[in-house]
Amino acid sequence: MKKLITGLLMLLCLFCFVACKDTNVNDGSGNGNGGEETPVKELTSIVLDETNVQKSFYIGDEFNSNGLKVVANYSDNTTIDLTKDCVVDSSNFNNEYVGVYTIDVYYSTDTMFKHLSYDVEVKEIIPELTVKYVVGLDLVSPTKIEYNATEKLDLTGMVVKAVYSDNSTKELTNTEYTLSEVDMNTPNEHAEVVVSYSETYTLGERSQTLTVKNSIVIKISDVLQGIEVNPNGLTEATQYKEIDISGWTITGKYLSGIDRVIDNSLVSIEYDKNQVGQQNLVVSYTENNVTKTAQVTINVNESTATVSEELFFTADDLTTGSYTANTTWTDSLGTSSIITIVSSGSKTVSVDGNKKTADDGSTFTQRLKLGGAAEDNTRQVAIDLASYTGKQVTITVYCLSSSSGSERTLNLWLNEFDGQKIGTYAAPGSGVKAQSLVVDGGSTYVLGSESGGINIYGIRISVAS
Repeated sequence: MKKLITGLLMLLCLFCFVACKDTNVNDGSGNGNGGEETPVKELTSIVLDETNVQKSFYIGDEFNSNGLKVVANYSDNTTIDLTKDCVVDSSNFNNEYVGVYTIDVYYSTDTMFKHLSYDVEVKEIIPELTVKYVVGLDLVSPTKIEYNATEKLDLTGMVVKAVYSDNSTKELTNTEYTLSEVDMNTPNEHAEVVVSYSETYTLGERSQTLTVKNSIVIKISDVLQGIEVNPNGLTEATQYKEIDISGWTITGKYLSGIDRVIDNSLVSIEYDKNQVGQQNLVVSYTENNVTKTAQVTINVNESTATVSEELFFTADDLTTGSYTANTTWTDSLGTSSIITIVSSGSKTVSVDGNKKTADDGSTFTQRLKLGGAAEDNTRQVAIDLASYTGKQVTITVYCLSSSSGSERTLNLWLNEFDGQKIGTYAAPGSGVKAQSLVVDGGSTYVLGSESGGINIYGIRISVAS
């Protein structure tokens, strides 16, 4: 009997052991006692809950993401609120303009990066208004629209009018609109000055400010203050030849404080290329009607070119009296007719006796009198150098002003009177001087007074070999 009871107790204990083992299923935590494992809890998704977030705004409203939730969903149907760990990026939002804007939401951990987004809309209250509202700005530009750098903006003459939805207008005072800043110290061909005007409208508890804009364009020019010339060591010139300044550096100094390199082709130079020795060359540059000069010391070396032909036309070889028509002026040997005295019946040119000795020793007993300033078809001397194409020709003139003590100017033009001025000769009030200009052969040149009477004693033509 005792054995039977003992056997029954052992069987009962075994039954209980088996029953306990079946009910302790491993849940994946490592605490189970064996058997079938429960599913592991896994993240299935991260989503936005937009149920309570504001998604509709009016112009002027500040953005907010109140009510937005970011939720993590797990495989066991549980959720976790991740909102406080997210970054909301509203940089695309613009409350000044109607439109739909995307709001970005980012969630990240060491092992995960999640980008979510939702859209919001900016609307305007204007369609709901029953009153007229501002729609534009009309401008009449000020009288002054061109400035030199550092000048102050002058709005005299500017008219600003607000334009409304019913096509009516209202002229604004200068206290009702605002102007954008413009840098008056910096040169600008198209400097824009923006004119803005705003009005605020209210509908219920909401208000919206409408801003309309227009602009005027002004020109700001720099002002030339001076020029600096660096010849870079290229200061040698040859007699009768124009000095080459292409290697020089010429810099403009401006009111704005900006320095600019000037194109050498835009400057003019002045010196006596026929005079041998050291002299000051004057560089001139003009911009916006402002002219500045600088001096450079150069050395003009004597030309080694030989003269292949020389002709000397003196008034001594002319018949005295008045010339009422064009007349050929031959040299002393009567072998050349390249010079023509241009005269007309109304304003004559004359020749009379007058003894003079020039500074180079040349002597004269007569003079050709240009009775006044050169005009069309009269009071001119034309020199035809067509036969000397490709050669350098020196034209030396001996002359005096017809007014004692008053210097006048004898011009040398290319091709025709009052055409391209090649150079000038000084007609002194006393003392005949030999003055020379070097020109290119192949063209016709015209001598004539710029103003007042000038007497010519002789013209020497020297052709370089």
